[in-house]
Amino acid sequence: AGITLWENGSIVFPAANTQVDVPFLAGCGTVSNGAITVANRIECTADDIFAGKHLRVCRNLTLADGVTVVVTDPENLVQYRNMRAMPLLEAGTVLANSDGALSCAGLNLTFGSPCATTDVSRWSLRKKGNSILLGYVKGLVLGFK
Repeated sequence: AGITLWENGSIVFPAANTQVDVPFLAGCGTVSNGAITVANRIECTADDIFAGKHLRVCRNLTLADGVTVVVTDPENLVQYRNMRAMPLLEAGTVLANSDGALSCAGLNLTFGSPCATTDVSRWSLRKKGNSILLGYVKGLVLGFK
C-alpha cells in the first residue's frame, strides 16, 4: 500500500532504521524515523504546496527511476503563476534515485484531470538542497528534441 498523509499528519516508525517500500507517497504531512523508497509516484495538490504545506521525510528518501510527480488539482495552478517556486517534498538526509543523486529530469511531472489551465507545460520541478520545488517558468521556454 502507499502512504497518504493529511495536513499536519505524521507517521513515526518505531525504529530509526525501519525501511519501507511504497508505490506512492501523497499528501502534506511528515514521516519520521524510518527510511522510505517510493517506486511509482508522489501526489500533491497545488493548494497545499503554495500554502507552504508539503511532504516531509525526516530520514532517507529514495526515489526509483522514473517516479512521477502528480499535481492532483491542476485547475488551481493558474492562481499561483506569479508566486516563487515552493517545495512539494523535503527529505531529511538523502534525496536520491538509484544512481545516488536526484536529477529532476528523472522525475516526470504530470497533472490530474480535469486540467483547466492551458499552460501546464510551463510548470517544472527542480532540486534545491534536499527539496524538490514546483514552480512556474517565466520568460521564454525552449523545447529541444
